Amino acid sequence: IFLGTADYRLIAIDAKTGTPCPEFGVNGEVKMKASKPELFPGEVSAISRPAIVNGVVVVGSAVQDDTRVDAPSGRVLAFDARTGKQMWEFDPVPRSPSDPAAATWLKGVSNEIGGGNVWAQMAVDESLDLVYLPTTSPSVDFYGAARPGANAYTDSIVALKGATGEVAWYFQFVHHDLWDYDTPTQPLLIDLPHNGAMVPALVQNTKTGMIFVFNRKTGEPLVPIEERPVPQQGAAPGEWLSPTQPFPVGMAGLMPLNIGPEDAWGFTPIDRWLCRKRIAELNHGPIYTPPSIKGTIMQPPAAGGPNWGGGAYDPTSHLMVVASNRVPMVLTLIPRESAKIPEDRAIDAKRPMFFESAGTPYVVKLETLLSPLGAPCTAPPWAALTAVDLVSGKIRWEVPLGSIEKLAPVPIPWELGAPGAGGPLITAGGLIFIGYAMDDKFRAVDLLTGKTVWETPLPAGGMATPVTYEVNGEQYVVLTAGGHFMYHSTKGDSVVAYKLKH
Repeated sequence: IFLGTADYRLIAIDAKTGTPCPEFGVNGEVKMKASKPELFPGEVSAISRPAIVNGVVVVGSAVQDDTRVDAPSGRVLAFDARTGKQMWEFDPVPRSPSDPAAATWLKGVSNEIGGGNVWAQMAVDESLDLVYLPTTSPSVDFYGAARPGANAYTDSIVALKGATGEVAWYFQFVHHDLWDYDTPTQPLLIDLPHNGAMVPALVQNTKTGMIFVFNRKTGEPLVPIEERPVPQQGAAPGEWLSPTQPFPVGMAGLMPLNIGPEDAWGFTPIDRWLCRKRIAELNHGPIYTPPSIKGTIMQPPAAGGPNWGGGAYDPTSHLMVVASNRVPMVLTLIPRESAKIPEDRAIDAKRPMFFESAGTPYVVKLETLLSPLGAPCTAPPWAALTAVDLVSGKIRWEVPLGSIEKLAPVPIPWELGAPGAGGPLITAGGLIFIGYAMDDKFRAVDLLTGKTVWETPLPAGGMATPVTYEVNGEQYVVLTAGGHFMYHSTKGDSVVAYKLKH
């Protein structure tokens, strides 16, 4: 068993005994080092499970968001699975002028910019000797004057050769990211009907709710992609904006890609009027409206889309099922000399978050777009479970996911969708099992209809992805119920298992 740790170690454990593997590294562990001194403990950590490809253990990292322009590198490290010897490393921010991606960094390559790390789960096709990396935004998240250009290999899916770490192919989903639109989910590796044949496919969900599909061997898009013009007005002084961004054509999206005053919603007429007024006062419009000093509404939000839970795929129906968070956020760049950061900066879905963004002229304020009553300013569902037919590209069904007693001004258990984290599991019996929502419930949903057929309370928020296994002919589903620091879920440390009826 290989696992990464919050203090950036890679540990190898004997699965039968639970003891460290003495031949791996030093007494069963490798102490990885950040590319530069950390400002604080945990600035770089290993929070997602490693990937293993033909005897090579590949480890991503989490680099603390939006702390400083000169953040540590988001490099990916690979080690021999038996000895712990480092085999190769890959940096999503190219450091050599000879790297093909260096041309997308208009100031040239340097060691200043960091991030681009892989905090989501990676995927592996051992038959192709490829490991697939969902990369994130470069430093800093919301102001990119120090990094003009498209900034490849960040915000991409990157296929590396497992033996060497060389790039086999890549595709960038967001050019010059200013919205923290990290590639947040493990890609799905499936076999998909395409032009009369079964093709080895890679399906990538994104925070924007756009779904991209590729031939995972070659990188060829199986769903057409076009570059479309995006907003160019309202950015902070000195910012560089990409004139276009990629959009899949013929594949349904999971999120609204625009917001205006007409989208305001409220529990009462006054609530709606105040939301409409606030939306009108802020910069708003299509996706990729740039961050601003005035304040910009992000729709989709930085915490939105499927996020790290990802999707699940049923090969019989060709349905991919995915949960998404749809509550917009407001991003404001505050000139540093006038910024007042509260001493109590505990993260909460109903309180603004502040980010230092050292090395830029701004402090970043990020908050959920809420009404005075504390409810979202846009219409429900605020979280949804969606089934997408990956052959036709159309949505088969969509339902609200979660009740809002912890979100609404009055604790009424309306099923309007409650944001959360975690992903779905599909069983061969045609059931979807999912926790996700902040209402601390675990649900079973009919795959073909979206109807909830069973639900049960959990001891804490089920903000994880379930797994299933079989013992003596009996099938079990197990979920970690620990809650989430950003949402109003109960915190805990339970692992809960259920036995399925025949």
